Amino acid sequence: MSLTPRSDYQDSLQATQVQHPWKAAIRTFVQVAIPAVIALGIVVPQIVDIILEQFGEQLPPQFTGVMLAVSVGVAGVSAVVARIMALPLVNEFLTGIGLGATPKG
Repeated sequence: MSLTPRSDYQDSLQATQVQHPWKAAIRTFVQVAIPAVIALGIVVPQIVDIILEQFGEQLPPQFTGVMLAVSVGVAGVSAVVARIMALPLVNEFLTGIGLGATPKG
């Protein structure tokens, strides 16, 4: 009997973000996209339109499309950052400073 943990047991101790980095990136994209689209695609254009109406101006129709594109871009960058943070070496560094996906061991 060996006191060394089996490799499959060691693998099961890894955080799911490290085991399935693309799933973590996709989850992050969705988590960021929902509030970003609501904020930048719906709320901000309405607020800007209200402000512009006070000065007799109108919001260009393309503004909402640009804001929606920006929100998707923000979500995409967040997904890339989540994917990078799921790399074992990066996760190891983050664990060292208390921000890793796995608890400090």
